[in-house]
Amino acid sequence: MRLVSQAGVADIPYEKAVIFHNMDGVRAVVDGREYLLGEYSNILKSQKVMEMVRENNFWDKDVFQFPKDSEVEI
Repeated sequence: MRLVSQAGVADIPYEKAVIFHNMDGVRAVVDGREYLLGEYSNILKSQKVMEMVRENNFWDKDVFQFPKDSEVEI
């Protein structure tokens, strides 16, 4: 699966990424480089997006694009 950032700037392989969230968003580290995948207004939204990534991976989708902050409902 490919992970595409909100803005479409980063396109990285899920299998090689270490993904984590913090207060302002979701980030990934691939080969020592850090990528901002999505910015969110609070930690609950970034947690929700992490759940979405996991759910999407289990359905074997080809691409997951990180949603905009306004598209995430908690």
